[in-house]
Amino acid sequence: MAEGEAHGDPRGACVMPLTLDLLLPAPAVEHGTPARLHAVACSLLEGEGGHRTQVKPWTAWPLRDADATGVAWRLTWLADGHVPPAMLEPPLQLRLGPADLRVHRAELAAVEYEEVAQAPPAGGAGFHLVTPTYFNREGTDVVLPEPTLLLGSLLRRWNLFAPAPLRFGPEDRGALLEHARVSQFDLRTVRTSTVRGVPRRGAVGSVEVDLPRRSPTRSREVLGVLTAAAELLGAGRATTSGSGVVLGRPKG
Repeated sequence: MAEGEAHGDPRGACVMPLTLDLLLPAPAVEHGTPARLHAVACSLLEGEGGHRTQVKPWTAWPLRDADATGVAWRLTWLADGHVPPAMLEPPLQLRLGPADLRVHRAELAAVEYEEVAQAPPAGGAGFHLVTPTYFNREGTDVVLPEPTLLLGSLLRRWNLFAPAPLRFGPEDRGALLEHARVSQFDLRTVRTSTVRGVPRRGAVGSVEVDLPRRSPTRSREVLGVLTAAAELLGAGRATTSGSGVVLGRPKG
């Protein structure tokens, strides 16, 4: 298959969300600042004027090691409707800062929101914060992934992008956040920056959230879905520039 050609093209099915994994040459990593990755992602995924919208229906991961010769970059498209052409036909070359980088491989994957929504109920979940993750509370950055912030962010993003019949209501949110508690964590804070170069701090590591046995069955259902969706949705702030990459694992 030619360089830059996407495997697993789901165009005929119109399935959402879409995940695009690009393999770039190893030197890309030295140019992969949050600002540069965000700029490239915007140029690929947004039409004219889209850059000014506050709610963006996509995420961009940071560059990460793939093998001895390359690094991986992931973009996720979350919205129904129009899909950016670059998701379906990735470019053969990207300009990242001063570097022109050839796309060695592109792999496109799709999953239906309906499929994610069928995740089994979970009485608890472990979340791995892969990249610096931080939240906003009344205009202030908060590093600790408290359930109200972490689960609240995932639920809000699910409701923004999932089809209306699959969204959770205020009562679902209230019950989940009332009962969810952190059972253990292993976290550290690391430095990051915004796309404008403003210094920030975020948490990386793991946190486990449990629901008590008395919690409603519906809360376990909601937690199961959010855990399954975490890798797609991202959590917290700056998910379009590499922050907030979160992996979820149900505990039963």
